[in-house]
Amino acid sequence: MNHNVLTKPLVAVMTALSLFACGLIGITAADDSHLEQSYSDLAVSSIMTGNAPKDFTLSDSSGQQVNLENALQTQNILLIFYRGDWCPYCIDQFSTIQSVLPELKEYNVKLLAVSPDEVSAAKNTKRQFGQGYTFLSDSKLEVTKAYGIASEKSLPHPAVYLLKQADSIAESEVVWMYASTDHTTRPNGEQLLAKIKTVFAKVQ
Repeated sequence: MNHNVLTKPLVAVMTALSLFACGLIGITAADDSHLEQSYSDLAVSSIMTGNAPKDFTLSDSSGQQVNLENALQTQNILLIFYRGDWCPYCIDQFSTIQSVLPELKEYNVKLLAVSPDEVSAAKNTKRQFGQGYTFLSDSKLEVTKAYGIASEKSLPHPAVYLLKQADSIAESEVVWMYASTDHTTRPNGEQLLAKIKTVFAKVQ
């Protein structure tokens, strides 16, 4: 019996099943009632709405240093903490944001995404999503811990912060946030854009 005759259909079936399974691994959109105001189901969260964000400096996917205070001097910030490029839910969330990136610019919003990934992994994620994203390496979880969103698995709980543009970190403010222990449920791109429209003015 020619094993190649059996192998090719088997490979095709396995590939199809794999693609089908990948399609099922995606985020569940956050409950709209959790988006009206800030939301967190974490036992402890260091940064809440109305607080000034905590400043940090992290390496981006090119190894360049990015400082939050400097970024805030020119733009509002959409700050996303995610578990890593190996997490399909994280990647799916970024995929949903991709279609609304042009509109984020209309509200002078810059996306900063923080994970425990090393710079090399952040570079791979950057390559997948392009120039509209800035991926930052928090490999020692120092920033994640400072924001009070570290899990017991040494990973960040998925979290999103909208930070107001200001001349200094002390003058900036968390105008909205979402943090959850459920890594499968998160605000998607359309939900984040809708929220941004309610808290930031459109650039004239």
